[in-house]
Amino acid sequence: MFNKIKMIPRSRVNYTFFDLFNLSFIKPKKYYSKKILLFLKSLFSQKNILLTPSGRGGLYLILKSLPQKNVFVPAYTCNAVIEAINHAKKSCCYIEVEEKGFNVNIDMLKKELIPGSVFIATHQFGFPTEIEKIKEICDKNNCVLIEDCAGSFGTRISNELTGTFGDFSFFSFDSTKLINAPLKAGFVIIRDDINFRKLKGIYDKEIQPMPFLHRVRLFIKALIYTLISSSNIIYKFFHLFFFESRNIITSETTRINPQLNEFYKYDVTGWQSAIILKQLKNLDDIISKRQILYNFYQQKIKNSIIKLPMESLDNSWVCIRFPIMIENKIEFYRKLVKSNIDSAFSFTYIVTPKDYRFAHKYAEQVLDIPFYYRLSCKEQNYIINELNKL
Repeated sequence: MFNKIKMIPRSRVNYTFFDLFNLSFIKPKKYYSKKILLFLKSLFSQKNILLTPSGRGGLYLILKSLPQKNVFVPAYTCNAVIEAINHAKKSCCYIEVEEKGFNVNIDMLKKELIPGSVFIATHQFGFPTEIEKIKEICDKNNCVLIEDCAGSFGTRISNELTGTFGDFSFFSFDSTKLINAPLKAGFVIIRDDINFRKLKGIYDKEIQPMPFLHRVRLFIKALIYTLISSSNIIYKFFHLFFFESRNIITSETTRINPQLNEFYKYDVTGWQSAIILKQLKNLDDIISKRQILYNFYQQKIKNSIIKLPMESLDNSWVCIRFPIMIENKIEFYRKLVKSNIDSAFSFTYIVTPKDYRFAHKYAEQVLDIPFYYRLSCKEQNYIINELNKL
């Protein structure tokens, strides 16, 4: 199916060129942001919700509103979380993750969580953490519970959406998440009215309208990103130029940005909001296709050297990744590239100290095969055939 001038991208956004050029976004920005907030408030049955520049920007605002100094996180986590903690001038503490899964080890949490601190409960990749047990531990220790739902929008636990258990929660509309904004956005949920007013005060003080030139640059980037990922031929040449010619496999690094950038400073624009809103109106279909693809991969991948992620027995998970585990993932990745399949790398270069053994095991072995809403049936079948041959 895929000759030498075609490649399946590692990611592909939900929106299209038509969405970017749709003139409906000339309506006032507040029209779209109000519609989004009404949708989210109804979906989550929560009244205190704010749109944010990004997922990490939302976490930053939450932490800035809190007096606690110590923030505990699962050891296998995105460096953007650590970046937000640093910018909020908090002290980051790690807790080891579970041996069979990607979320926090509950027994270690019980032992190591300091009373009066903050814990960020991550539902990594959309796999639900044991949030009810975590909530009990946090309540017992008088700790603030923040849910990291950047990758779990739509996932349910006991029929309740992730993001509705904690004191706070933050979500991401990044280009690799369930809902994609060009190129980042997010939102936060705040359960308590007093906390909401405090956070809103910080938001009003720090968040600025996006400058015109930055909006233009962002729009151009979105056009380029959409062009590259929408064409397997163009993506092949992009991969040759950006990755292979530079002998790199990912743009991810261990560098933590010391300065607040646009992911923390700028309000979501009207045209970004219009694209987000269109996807939210199609949320059920987006979720359904992700769940069908997850089950398809679970059933069809038969290669014994590939360790598959957990099964969603009740189909209540909405995952943003299908993270397979390979002992020599770089070699495996290069074999996939030769078959014209690109793959993504989740948290390969984590800043977590080396003594967190399971976190670094996942960093070394997790590889994300193509898993997105606009992955065609032909592409899915080709991926399965190539994976099972390697």
